Amino acid sequence: MKVHSPWTANIDAQDERRGSVFNVRSENSFVQTSKSDLWKICSNIRSSMDSNGVLLLDMEDHFYYSLDRLGAQIWITIETSPSGIAFDDILDALETHFDAPRNQLADDLCVRLQRLRALGFIETLRKT
Repeated sequence: MKVHSPWTANIDAQDERRGSVFNVRSENSFVQTSKSDLWKICSNIRSSMDSNGVLLLDMEDHFYYSLDRLGAQIWITIETSPSGIAFDDILDALETHFDAPRNQLADDLCVRLQRLRALGFIETLRKT
């Protein structure tokens, strides 16, 4: 994500085959979550961290995407739970890294999860 603050929720996506850039914006998107939902990284996605955040690569479609600091922390949190992680557990982890009200972090988390899911980077699973 290219951002001016840690709370901006834009994802810039680059298609390596076409060289085109498109911007995914969905300011009113909302993630329906329940206690039985777990968030998990899709198996075709690879990631690399640098000083600006995380770069994601979709190995099937050859798209790559960049995440800002907040997006990177969300990604790292999900990535460290390969069997899936609940929304509230991701939110708890964010609270340890960012000095912001929990409700603001929850709103930002919802937007980012929705976008990452829409782009095919993460999926939801039901807890068993």
